[in-house]
Amino acid sequence: MDFYFTEEQRLLRDSVRKFLAREWSKENERECDEKGVFPFELVKKMARMGLLGTPFSEQYGGYGGNTVDFVIVLEELARIGFAAVGSYELLVGFSGQQIQYNGSTSQKAFYLPKIIQGDMICALGLTESEAGSDAAAVRTTAVKNKDVYVLNGTKVFTSGATFAHRVITLARTEPQAGRKHEGLTMFIVDTVSPGFSARPIDKLGTKAIPFCEVVFEDVEVPEQEILGGEEGLNKGWEQIVRHLDNERIMLAAKHIGEGALSLSEAVHYAKEREQFGQRIIKFQGIGHTLADLATELEAARLLVYYAAWLRSRDLPCRKEAAMAKLMASEVSKKIAINGMQILGGYGYTMEFDMQRNLRNALMGTIGGGTSQIMRTLIARDL
Repeated sequence: MDFYFTEEQRLLRDSVRKFLAREWSKENERECDEKGVFPFELVKKMARMGLLGTPFSEQYGGYGGNTVDFVIVLEELARIGFAAVGSYELLVGFSGQQIQYNGSTSQKAFYLPKIIQGDMICALGLTESEAGSDAAAVRTTAVKNKDVYVLNGTKVFTSGATFAHRVITLARTEPQAGRKHEGLTMFIVDTVSPGFSARPIDKLGTKAIPFCEVVFEDVEVPEQEILGGEEGLNKGWEQIVRHLDNERIMLAAKHIGEGALSLSEAVHYAKEREQFGQRIIKFQGIGHTLADLATELEAARLLVYYAAWLRSRDLPCRKEAAMAKLMASEVSKKIAINGMQILGGYGYTMEFDMQRNLRNALMGTIGGGTSQIMRTLIARDL
């Protein structure tokens, strides 16, 4: 059992840290949160650095990395704040890897180089008002008309749809299919298509990337834009399931980075703040709290990297990915809540960053599968 990164992975981690120290700051992060600004400039810099290509094949201009490499980048980006890692997971994790795993040869050749270069932003449209945790209950329809499919329906919580170039959308192509998981197809929808519209939904945290309501009103999509080509017709659910383990590991990696950020800020404050003649970290109540949080975070981190290790070797990891996502998101939230308490009155002010950490962390136990759903998945495998 080897707990060490390879030399290449250590260089990758160190290069990401140096890049962020040079190109990103707390001030940038605050601006993205306060103004709801997507970090387009940072995305282009990540592309020039080669970071957007980490998990993609060298054939398309990528780094050719495995899941562990991907997790290393995600964790380091999350340690600096949501805007950096959120933009990365949007471009690379949610959409780029959907195309890598499920796209046709021509779709990979067209889209992946553009994503890797930071020239193409794709969003992922799955959730609907009646199809959240029950993802297969989609009502958006796609009806064939000659050589196009006509989409009608509404998606919600589609991250980045207001500025994305494409939205990879799950729609029902066989309404009479016997089971709700059947007759579903993924389409790559051009956002300039007539009848397509998106509006942001105001939310508590993760402000840099908007949640959007997306409406399809007789939107025509060429049949060659079925994800996976002709072979992808009615294979939408299989394509989603193929991607889910990777998505859960990706989100878990983000959460351990976020947790590390909150923990470091809480420790820094506890070392600086003095009450009753001593630093507050010396009070047993606070010192033990921080010790417990650090231990739980390290346990979550080991779960995440174990799941990533399994995934990188094409070994079964459904249970482990769900465990990693569950624990990492819950620990991140717990650290931020306790961080607020340790900072006291200052934690409740907008001048300190812990409040933003908490607002962002609250999304972790909901998005990408709630903690309750993760527990259900784990229980099924026991």
